[in-house]
Amino acid sequence: MSHTRLDLAKAASLDCAELPEQLAIPVVNHPVHFNVRPPGSKSLTNRALLLAALASGTSTLRGALVEADDAKVMVAALRQLGAEISVSTDELGLATVRVVGSAGQWKLAPGQSVTLNLNNAGTATRFLTAASL
Repeated sequence: MSHTRLDLAKAASLDCAELPEQLAIPVVNHPVHFNVRPPGSKSLTNRALLLAALASGTSTLRGALVEADDAKVMVAALRQLGAEISVSTDELGLATVRVVGSAGQWKLAPGQSVTLNLNNAGTATRFLTAASL
């Protein structure tokens, strides 16, 4: 099986159908700053929220689908775990979410436990189960 070498900047501009089956990803040994623009999706929004909450520093998510019930319970749960999250909406109704991450450590006092009410949010339940251990 051969790997196709492709400049990542070029890859970012390609349509998914134009990407090779396998793409070699270089090892990066320094902080990475990038923009990702996924389509509006509660599942992708929840993934992005969790990654931002676990990251170091402040992440900004634009166009997140925060009005979905699944995203609302994810935001509430991440706040309970110590992530600082603010949501604003522009004149077109597009959401911008700012998340101050926990650098991989939830902000709970030693011995403190929380109960997360995730309703029927499947993505939130699956990912927070793993991320909360």
